[in-house]
Amino acid sequence: MKNVLAQPDLQEKLAKMGNEVTAAPSKEVEQWVVDASRGWGKVIRDSGFKAQ
Repeated sequence: MKNVLAQPDLQEKLAKMGNEVTAAPSKEVEQWVVDASRGWGKVIRDSGFKAQ
């Protein structure tokens, strides 16, 4: 995956969509997912949104 994401043409396409390609060890990615889930979970709970 790291090699694919390092391709300049792919990085350019992703940048045009507003994405930034970075590489991180799996533990850091795992922690980012946990933190993002907590943060967005709070936003959803605080909004009062209910799944239908």
